[in-house]
Amino acid sequence: MRTNPSNPLDLFLRAIFLSLLLAWCFLIAQPFIVVIIWAMIISVSLYPIYARLVGLFRGRKSLALLLIGLVFLLVFLLPSIKGAQSIMGHADQINGFLNDPNSEIPPPSESVKEWPLVGNKLYATWLEASSGLELFIQDHNEKVKGILGWLLGAIGGVLKDVLLSFIALVVALLFLNYSASTYSGLNAFATRLLGNAGENYVTTARDTIRSVVKGILLVAIIQTVLAYIGLAVMGIPGATIITLLVLILAITQLPISLILIPVAIYSFTIAGTTAAVIFSVYIVLVALSDNFLKPLFLGRGLKIPMIVILIGSIGGMLMHGIVGLFVGAVVLAIGYETYRLWLHQDEQAPNES
Repeated sequence: MRTNPSNPLDLFLRAIFLSLLLAWCFLIAQPFIVVIIWAMIISVSLYPIYARLVGLFRGRKSLALLLIGLVFLLVFLLPSIKGAQSIMGHADQINGFLNDPNSEIPPPSESVKEWPLVGNKLYATWLEASSGLELFIQDHNEKVKGILGWLLGAIGGVLKDVLLSFIALVVALLFLNYSASTYSGLNAFATRLLGNAGENYVTTARDTIRSVVKGILLVAIIQTVLAYIGLAVMGIPGATIITLLVLILAITQLPISLILIPVAIYSFTIAGTTAAVIFSVYIVLVALSDNFLKPLFLGRGLKIPMIVILIGSIGGMLMHGIVGLFVGAVVLAIGYETYRLWLHQDEQAPNES
């Protein structure tokens, strides 16, 4: 029995069946979508290095993948694990401090009242806590539990992001190992979906990923690492939290000096003048380093408006945590470039006679 392609009922049933199948596939793959996208970003970014290493090792893909995996672990994942451990250590200290009946909080200075907006309320709360911490915790038990719950949730989110990054690295290495077939498959799918312009869209997505990763994410990571080195050497309290804030500002294209300059000023209260001056000069250089790092890595790459990166980073972080900072920026940048390419495709197409 043959079906009639023009029969409305046949078309309707096919559309329903295909929609259900696609929805089912999406629900099954949904928990892994962020990991897969993160792995694709990593693999596309690392492919030029991978290709050079394969040539250097005379076609031995396994050696190239092993070297890339080890470097990625040493440079990115191990510091992330150390940072997560540091955050957990701070959480344990806070919990121990709150549960210790002998813990005391020094009373606030009168100048706290002069702080804008929150001065009076903060002074009253601080004064109440300093007069008796145990009694203060009993009176504000729900609020304290809420803060501790948020802190534990944040720690769990960091650990989850580290685990996701590790899984994404393994998947990215698999993508690199089968890069030729994967790329040709994407081209075939895009051509089937979009026609002759499909390959152009795939190329645009590839170039956008590399441009954003090199010109924004890599620069942000370099600045963050340099900032952490300075903070750790100087012994700044809460260096891990400050470093995380620096990373967020750097990715969202906001000046990291908003965080680092107050830290430099604070260093004069905990260190000698000479050490504080050296640290301040170092911090200023780190804050200004993106002015020459971006042209160095970005070159003549694609130009993405700052608002696109900002929305992508913040929206991605709200949806997927720290990993979303990276994934959101890249995905929205790809969407913007795809939209721009679609908008001007008639101008780029050859004139038909």
